[in-house]
Amino acid sequence: MNRIFALCSAFAACSLLAFSPPSRAQPTIVLKVGESHPLEVGSLSRIFVDDSAVIDVRPQSGSTLLIKALADGRSQLWVWNAQERRSSYLVVVKGSPPVPKAPDSGTPAPVKIDVLPDGAHCGLPKLPEAAQAFDQAKRLVDEKRMKQARAALEEVRQLEPQASIALLHLGVVHAYLGNIKIAATAYQAFVDICPDHSAAPTVRGVLADYYREHGRPR
Repeated sequence: MNRIFALCSAFAACSLLAFSPPSRAQPTIVLKVGESHPLEVGSLSRIFVDDSAVIDVRPQSGSTLLIKALADGRSQLWVWNAQERRSSYLVVVKGSPPVPKAPDSGTPAPVKIDVLPDGAHCGLPKLPEAAQAFDQAKRLVDEKRMKQARAALEEVRQLEPQASIALLHLGVVHAYLGNIKIAATAYQAFVDICPDHSAAPTVRGVLADYYREHGRPR
């Protein structure tokens, strides 16, 4: 339960700290929307991006990441090396957002909340109403108004059930509210659909701890 709740801190700036602070001053990377920036990080183990709507980060090699600026905003980027030492970066993106690209296709998850449709994807909501509800949910999470955020995320799923990113945020909200089993179900559905998402390694680690304590659902 502690690790499930700790993930809430990593994604939603809740009261618990999921990770120890970096050992040195945090560098800031400033980009314009549409720009890409290679980042040399040495021996790379894993990464975490706290706002995948702002930046996309993908490994180019075992020692280099490519940061792509997607939209106005700020995002933390955490990088662990092979010795599990973490470095932290603040990425600031300025400029108008680009024309949205088509979402990546995915497959429905074997573990579901309700029923996920064919064509589930890992991108942000594309329908204007769903995107608006998703933005509202993120603001409510920042304000720690979790019950209202849960309602907004459920609205996203009703308007655009293919947008699987809502499952990740639903997991965060349910974990904060103490609905640990529901949070685990949401996290599992998310990583099954989006195994290559930047948040997936962290989520899988949390789920592994949860399943060791509670057992994996049949």
